[in-house]
Amino acid sequence: MLAYAGRKLPMVDKIITHILPEEQPRWLKFQKGKADVIDLAAANIATEVVKKDGLVPYLQRKGVQLSHEPEQGTYYFVFNNGHKLFKNNIKLRQAIATAFNREGFNQLFYKGTAVPAQSIVPPGLPGYQVNYSNPYSTYNVAKAKQLLAEAGYPGGKGLPPIVLDVTANTIRRQMGEFFQKCMAQIGVKVKVVPNIFPELVKKVHNKQTMMHYLGWSGDYPDADNFLYLLYKDDQRIGGMGSNFSDPEFNALYEKANVLQPSPARTALYEQLNRIAAEKLPAVYAVHKKHPVLYHGWVKNYRWSDCHYGNEQYMDIDLEAQKKLKAKF
Repeated sequence: MLAYAGRKLPMVDKIITHILPEEQPRWLKFQKGKADVIDLAAANIATEVVKKDGLVPYLQRKGVQLSHEPEQGTYYFVFNNGHKLFKNNIKLRQAIATAFNREGFNQLFYKGTAVPAQSIVPPGLPGYQVNYSNPYSTYNVAKAKQLLAEAGYPGGKGLPPIVLDVTANTIRRQMGEFFQKCMAQIGVKVKVVPNIFPELVKKVHNKQTMMHYLGWSGDYPDADNFLYLLYKDDQRIGGMGSNFSDPEFNALYEKANVLQPSPARTALYEQLNRIAAEKLPAVYAVHKKHPVLYHGWVKNYRWSDCHYGNEQYMDIDLEAQKKLKAKF
């Protein structure tokens, strides 16, 4: 950092953003060195060039760097906790959570690069505990069958089909079908229903689903933004839609909500996150990672959900740019 001591901000005169809807032209522009940074979050090429242990070798040889940080977000299969099937039957929710193959889901849809979710708070925020393991997050078919029997539905007998509402796109439908196959192993029948997104939001808000698959991306970097989704049956449009209202959770949330950032508040956040995990208002799936590539001549860059204003610190090393472009 001392190399930049005394430099005036911003480091560069201007930043140009190219809006290219098609993935292939974007990728070619980056490969030719005509774009310094490329966001691969919604790109198919990401699964080919970004692996669990880093970038593929040919990009490393060109000096390409990878920023692969967990997004400030959580994806989950949400129970409608107001539905008569789930409201007072935590054993059923436990059985379903234990039958979900989280690692298989991660491998199939994210090539193993996502962070398996234990609860609602994502990595990087106070309240998230790296070593915490939700007792119902480990895939165990035998245990799930036992829990299902304890719930009153041995082998799935007497349990009506569960309707899972998802967004009407290929990936979300496939995610729903993966969940469906997991549940079939313990005798739970799942019907996957695709919806256009506004219709899904409307169903969730009107409490018309049994289960639904959604995600939440944080608006600001604090666990409160996620924990609030479970406070007193939160009814914001576009929220989680769990219809979960737990007296213990609500009382602790109210204590944490009035505290300034502090060890005391973090301790309450951790406790709230454990309650959110173990009382299972949802089956937590993953926290996605956000892949961004940048050339070796780009300095002081790191992707973040909440990095507003960091553009002023970005710099371009023209000498490094000249040397690295010679390798293209």
